[in-house]
Amino acid sequence: MCGICGVLNNDSSKIIDRDTLVAMNESLFHRGPDDQGYFIRGNVGLGMRRLSIIDIKGGNQPIYNENKTICVVCNGEIYNYIELRNELEGKGHRFSTNTDVEVIAHLYEEYGQDLVQKLRGMFAFALYDLSAKKLILGRDRLGIKPLYYSFQKGILLFASELKAILRYPGLERKLSYEALSDYLTYLYIPSPETIYENIYKLPPAHLLVFKNKDFALNQYWEIDYRKQKEQREEYYLENFNDLLRETIKMHLMSEVPLGAFLSGGVDSSSIVALMAEVMDSPVKTFSVGFDVSDFNELKYAKLLANRFNTEHHEINLMPDIINILPKLVSYFDEPFADSSAIPTYLVSEFAKKRVTVCLAGDGGDELFAGYGWTRRQKFIDDYNCLPRVIRRFTGSVFLGSNYVIDYKGSLPEKMKRFFYDADMPLVESFMRRRTCFSETMKKGLFNENINRRLSNYRSISKISPYFERNKVCGNMEKLLFVDTKTFLPEDGLCKVDRMSMLNSLEVRVPFLDHKVVEFVSSMPFKLKMRGRQSKYILKKVLKNKVPAEILKQRKLGFTIPLNSWFRN
Repeated sequence: MCGICGVLNNDSSKIIDRDTLVAMNESLFHRGPDDQGYFIRGNVGLGMRRLSIIDIKGGNQPIYNENKTICVVCNGEIYNYIELRNELEGKGHRFSTNTDVEVIAHLYEEYGQDLVQKLRGMFAFALYDLSAKKLILGRDRLGIKPLYYSFQKGILLFASELKAILRYPGLERKLSYEALSDYLTYLYIPSPETIYENIYKLPPAHLLVFKNKDFALNQYWEIDYRKQKEQREEYYLENFNDLLRETIKMHLMSEVPLGAFLSGGVDSSSIVALMAEVMDSPVKTFSVGFDVSDFNELKYAKLLANRFNTEHHEINLMPDIINILPKLVSYFDEPFADSSAIPTYLVSEFAKKRVTVCLAGDGGDELFAGYGWTRRQKFIDDYNCLPRVIRRFTGSVFLGSNYVIDYKGSLPEKMKRFFYDADMPLVESFMRRRTCFSETMKKGLFNENINRRLSNYRSISKISPYFERNKVCGNMEKLLFVDTKTFLPEDGLCKVDRMSMLNSLEVRVPFLDHKVVEFVSSMPFKLKMRGRQSKYILKKVLKNKVPAEILKQRKLGFTIPLNSWFRN
């Protein structure tokens, strides 16, 4: 794990200024305090900060091929690097280190840009081909690791975080009003935009290839729900259990102390349970709790820790943690409104005292329909299967002619919202449930100048294309797909990356191994949600491993009791 950055000037006569590259790189010190490295050759410069985890003594970057015509810097982990190394050595490639990153250089020699098809892991890398004068930026399939870029005045800049790009002298900084509008809608800024015009996120599962003074973006992978096939439930249970177990084992590779976040929920409990099965020593587990019982899952975390005899550590968070907000805000580099960043930062800080790597259960909700809005949509889909005459009658009872919705009302009001949503197109229903500030509300917030600039812009345009992708089947799969492509990388994974790396802690997310994602997407939806039970197949796999109380508990989510704290 580390931070990477770089500069490429279109003018080959311009020499990269080392001091500028060092300043960009030093802004990423928190991502890699153990070492630093640079490649500067004429109009190209690459930098990296290293957090040593694999090949601690010999894995310093940049990494090269045999004749040093290929140079690589990478943030992340390649979990199948031993298998790839054996394959490449069989083809005659010679390795000079034991680090996982070196396989990228040799894979490029063998397969060119298709090297990414071979990688199983979380990564954001930059590869420079000196012979072809070509720069390739690559980001992992699910967007676990971040990568930003900007192309201004003939200069391409890239980095793991916005702050490094902003260190470049003379960079134009202009507020993106569309991004601001999107932020007020979603409480995060959807890819590929950032809060700055002309600075972008490299989307997940994409390569940026720069050659001949121009660049192109290429998508190399996508989730495909069309491959769903009907098999016996036992087939999916057996194969999913084996795949998840294998994936956990791959995620345990490390030369430094390793542990796991344990919230007490189903996802983190499943990770810890399988870690305990395959590890020879007790799992180190880390949990956070709150002084408000409705938000506290510590009793479930203790229950699982006792079941597997983990080396368990926990902390209780109090309202005075609000004092750390200015620090956390500064490390996001752009507006971000998920308050769970606070406990994520604190549990990372707590865990870093004992380990350098933690496994986490992120991605489980997106894969297995764990969110409340997916359950709600399932009810709507079932309702819409009823005869039209029944739907017209029941809807008229609650709706009548009054479409004014009270979002904190009684049961009749909740039913009114249900029937209202059932009568709307899926994308509009999604927006109504997931929007913070509506377009009308934003107009009241913005001044005349901003409203004029945004007169033809609607934030729904960032989401609606995902509902139209031809590799997505029914409504439920569409919702899972949209969350996996938007909320997951731009909110959930962004939060985990920034808050863990601020503490120089690497967090790994086994559920988002692309082999796991592909297998789960091939399952019929009825194995993800059965009746009102979400995460059906995951809970079946865990039935004889995890205490029943954990599998049956009401989902809390990793949130903090803001309302209670503000009242007091």
